[in-house]
Amino acid sequence: MPHQVLEQMLQRKFDKDIRQHYFRGMEFAGPAGDPGWFGPGSAVWHVHSHTEALIFGLQCAAFIERLDPSIYWMGMHHSRLVKRDENGTAIPVIDPQGAAVRLGHSIAFFIGTAYGNTETAERVAKTVRAMHHTI
Repeated sequence: MPHQVLEQMLQRKFDKDIRQHYFRGMEFAGPAGDPGWFGPGSAVWHVHSHTEALIFGLQCAAFIERLDPSIYWMGMHHSRLVKRDENGTAIPVIDPQGAAVRLGHSIAFFIGTAYGNTETAERVAKTVRAMHHTI
């Protein structure tokens, strides 16, 4: 069916662009009996099983971040989300490559904490907290 061909194409692109680069070291299969932070049947598993909804939600969050000046400032000065001039000063123009990196890291965080075993979820969360703590 045509929709299955499209789905397979998007899955291959996801595997190549996101999973290969951002999911390193994440464990989803074990240990037996460890459902991670949420587990099957949770609302988190249901919502995150729809990747397009997850990505749409992340895009909405990025727009909402602009409403808080302190969060907007962090995004402008401490991320690869925006372009920089020749002096390295952030300019309020989205950098497509930087945006793709931020999206990849965000998806890996949400999928890792939603579906990963407890050790994976805690490691991913610790990494993000450590990164945010430096700002």
